[in-house]
Amino acid sequence: MKVFLSKYVRASSLYVVIGLLPLTINILLLPLYLRYVSPEEYGYLALLNIYAVLFNAFSCLQLNISGSTQYFSKGIDRETFRSAILSGSAVLILFWFGLFTLMGDIFFSFYKSNVVFFPLGISVLLTAALGQLHACLFVFLKNEYRLKELAVYSIGILSISIISQLFLISYIDLSVAGIVYGGLAAKALVTPLILFNYRKWFFGHGRAGFFNKKVRSYLRKGLGFSLPFLPTVLLFQAQKVGDRMILERFLPLEIIGQYTVLITLLGLPSLIINAVFNAIRPRILELLEDKRDNLINQVEFFYVLGIIFIYLCTILVGSNLQWFTDNPKYIEIKQYLNLGVIVSLPASLLYFNHLRLMQRVQNKLIAFFALYSFVLQLALLLFLVPLFGITAAFYAMGAAGSLTYFLNLYAANRNRSWEYLARQTPLLVFLILALFGMMSTSVGVTPTMSSISICLAGTLYILLILRKRRITLKELYHLF
Repeated sequence: MKVFLSKYVRASSLYVVIGLLPLTINILLLPLYLRYVSPEEYGYLALLNIYAVLFNAFSCLQLNISGSTQYFSKGIDRETFRSAILSGSAVLILFWFGLFTLMGDIFFSFYKSNVVFFPLGISVLLTAALGQLHACLFVFLKNEYRLKELAVYSIGILSISIISQLFLISYIDLSVAGIVYGGLAAKALVTPLILFNYRKWFFGHGRAGFFNKKVRSYLRKGLGFSLPFLPTVLLFQAQKVGDRMILERFLPLEIIGQYTVLITLLGLPSLIINAVFNAIRPRILELLEDKRDNLINQVEFFYVLGIIFIYLCTILVGSNLQWFTDNPKYIEIKQYLNLGVIVSLPASLLYFNHLRLMQRVQNKLIAFFALYSFVLQLALLLFLVPLFGITAAFYAMGAAGSLTYFLNLYAANRNRSWEYLARQTPLLVFLILALFGMMSTSVGVTPTMSSISICLAGTLYILLILRKRRITLKELYHLF
């Protein structure tokens, strides 16, 4: 039982929980949103959040990547390095917040719909800025295994967000404003407390910030490491929100709201699984460095099975939205669910291919592949959405995701046997099940019966695979 008591396992378990907390908010509050927020208002919120997503990409120029990686380099003065990254991040966040505030009205003027920057847009932007500040601090809390502090602050943000949104939406009847102000309340109450408690981490024990030559040196070193990641992050974030910006040019807010709810459901599998695997990412990178392919194949196999299982649950929940809302506009989403699952699957499988490329220091390839995917999706959206509406967005997503997946798959695995693809048969079985769901509902089978059948068949198939592929606790211990 020592494996369960080790600091690494306890830390990894907590990191998994922390990574899943934002998803917990979405999952717990989604029924509330579907009940009290109309599709039009949800679409309005989606357009507000686009600005925050773009801000997050720029805010600290990805210095958090440097903080989580270079902190463990040999010969580094950790206290000074931490001060450099945190003080530099704070200045950058304030700078970009000011710039985005000044540009807010200009950006929102490009919307065809009547979406304005004040007061909700600036509130969303402030929430993002506060979130980035405490996220930078969380990097070093993780680095130093401050598990208790991480747990307390994370649970505090989660609790305040849920309670405030429940109150503002259901009792005060603020609808979309309740979502915005509830999220802001959590960050506004907790982030200043975190910053105050760890103020010495920003300035060290000597003189503050940029007046210290060594701090400036570490900051330049950190920026030199993190800036090459910025184009890739920007492309991924642009692809993440670009579909809604283009849909807004041709479709009403109601459709954008429906689409956003469905995308939220479809994004859960990759977000949940990636949160789990990010917690053990250092060990996976170590296995890649040691070329222990058999162990990596085992881990990747469970990664694929995990994504498939969560997609099965997504199909079950998404096909039965009547359990959560009686709004017919939200219930209409069910007709797009199986198609959405099929087209979103390729992009959700990039994790291990990206790790292999990053381990070989081939980040430029990832950036180029992201660029190709973004251009393809943008072109398809502009050409197809005016002709086919919301369905075109799914076709564009599927084409772009498939292109990204196969390019990364080839680049990351071209030196490996094609038997690798043969081991991906669970994906093929799952796709067949999803296609069966599309066909069965088209010939009159109710979505409820179809989703239950798919979920049961897929789960039984996974259990059958696991029975033939046993892995003991001892093997897990040696693996992690």
